Amino acid sequence: MLFALLDYCHYMRRSGRFAPDFTKSVMGAAFEGGLPEKAVRMLRPGDVLFVQTFGSLLSWLVMYFTKSEISHVAFYVGNKQIAHSPMSGVVFEPIEVLYDADT
Repeated sequence: MLFALLDYCHYMRRSGRFAPDFTKSVMGAAFEGGLPEKAVRMLRPGDVLFVQTFGSLLSWLVMYFTKSEISHVAFYVGNKQIAHSPMSGVVFEPIEVLYDADT
């Protein structure tokens, strides 16, 4: 339990394995806070988008129990739209919903 608490503290402070440091993490080298238009133009239907989300207990639980840096996955369906499955089931939304200051 102590290790889980320590990991959650790192998650909330964005330190340790959750740090935005590209030398320590694959996700740390990715886009933070938004996806450049050039990257969106390169996407093709069926491409998979992996996301690391901060500020959510559920996202931390996913990363903690899977020992992964990824908390959410979405599929690009084309025309700047994604298909993903939040708690409400499969939804189609604009790609911008994946990227904010905590993602």
